[in-house]
Amino acid sequence: MYLSTQRFWCCGRIARLAECGALTADVDFYKVAALCDSHPLGVLQDCMVALERARMPQPTIAIASGRGLTLAATISFACFSVTLALPRFEPEHA
Repeated sequence: MYLSTQRFWCCGRIARLAECGALTADVDFYKVAALCDSHPLGVLQDCMVALERARMPQPTIAIASGRGLTLAATISFACFSVTLALPRFEPEHA
């Protein structure tokens, strides 16, 4: 099962994107030597400070996956020009 935080006109194709509902980020801190033994709450606090400094939205939810964190921040803005905002994926023909 795949759940999307994005809204589409009709079927869930990128060309029919109506609105972005959330920004998500995987924080694989177990791969960083200086952070691999850190507690997820400490890493979350570091992430929140970094996001605040960058003037990015704070996470609405944070999930500790056992080896990393998944952060999601709900947003609300319409994607009026999807063709400019997102790349177009076209299959290569042999």
